[in-house]
Amino acid sequence: MEEERDEPLWLASQQGDSAALGRLIARYDQLAAELCASFRATGMEREDLLQEAYLGLLKAIHSYRPEKGVPFSAFAGLCMKRQLVSAVRRQTAKKNQPLNDSVPLEETAFSSFPSQWQQDGPEAAVILQEESRRVREQVIMLLSPLEKETLQLYLKGFSYEEIAKKLECPEKSVDNALQRIRRKLRNMSDRNPI
Repeated sequence: MEEERDEPLWLASQQGDSAALGRLIARYDQLAAELCASFRATGMEREDLLQEAYLGLLKAIHSYRPEKGVPFSAFAGLCMKRQLVSAVRRQTAKKNQPLNDSVPLEETAFSSFPSQWQQDGPEAAVILQEESRRVREQVIMLLSPLEKETLQLYLKGFSYEEIAKKLECPEKSVDNALQRIRRKLRNMSDRNPI
């Protein structure tokens, strides 16, 4: 019975055996693929769905309690399916439409320099550096202290959750700050095209 084989692997993985963890995850490759085949969401590709299924599996591995008497395979399947359902709901929710259609921070005023400045030569480099400095100063003047700190951490690659912990604020505040920053950058580039 598969459940009998999964529990020892789960237990070994909980004791730090990464090989057991890898074997346990590999056992659910087929289930992940089967579950993903039954889900569709605009803007989510098969790879996105697979990642969500594996996130559900990792959550199952982390929170499984054998004393509850439920076989690991049943619990893992349920967690994977719930993760997929949640991901599809998040993706298709109307409230996320602005996020789905928004322009990433990296593609706003920081990357739209005219092509004539993107040529070789010391003059072009000086002009580009000066214009880049000017844009950064304008952006900094537009932002609140929370937005400045949030932007710095975001551009360093921190997740919303990590930023929230560092700034000691709710994740929603981080999301709101980044949305305000995007709006301000978009408005600034509309008013003053570079």
